[in-house]
Amino acid sequence: MSPPLIVVENFRAMFYAPFYLAQTTGAYAAEGVVIDLQASPSPTDSGRRIAEGSADVMWGGPLRVLMDHDLDLSHVPLKHAVPELEAVLAVSGQEIRPGDTVMLYMGTNERLLGRPGYLHDFPGLALESVHWLADKGIGLFGVEAVSPAPEGKPKSQAHLACGERGITHMECLANLDKLVGRGRFCCIGFPLRIRGGTASPIRAVAIFE
Repeated sequence: MSPPLIVVENFRAMFYAPFYLAQTTGAYAAEGVVIDLQASPSPTDSGRRIAEGSADVMWGGPLRVLMDHDLDLSHVPLKHAVPELEAVLAVSGQEIRPGDTVMLYMGTNERLLGRPGYLHDFPGLALESVHWLADKGIGLFGVEAVSPAPEGKPKSQAHLACGERGITHMECLANLDKLVGRGRFCCIGFPLRIRGGTASPIRAVAIFE
């Protein structure tokens, strides 16, 4: 039998169930593959371990390998740069404070939901925009699309930047258009109760005072 394949994961979530099922049922072992599944505290730590050779494979979190603002970016077709973020923030009359969650409405669902392009032609943030949000001290941000940045290199760059800057994001959100122009709100994410899990799909709720 081959030496163990060391796999590090940043969080445990329902959408990785096929991997866990294969491990639990012995499917890997049946093919002569021994998996040593180890927890990792962060994507940065996982990347370091891969680079130094103490781990072989990683998955999970903002570096997948295998709240309280609304910004209306629905008029911009694809990639949102810093000047556009600054412009819509000025129009909103709001300010981004340290620890805030920022919701970015890009009109993705209205334009693409239910169409083939939903998984590939979605808009998102330019790399410098992710750093701009991180420089503001936010905790996380939310988008309607399946990724915070357009498909291809921008997508991987955005995920890496989130890991490097210690922020995260929510994807596949709905009804962000209902938040536009209403000011600050409290964002709550209600997770599924997954025994032993450290992440989950959520029901995202905005509460206005």
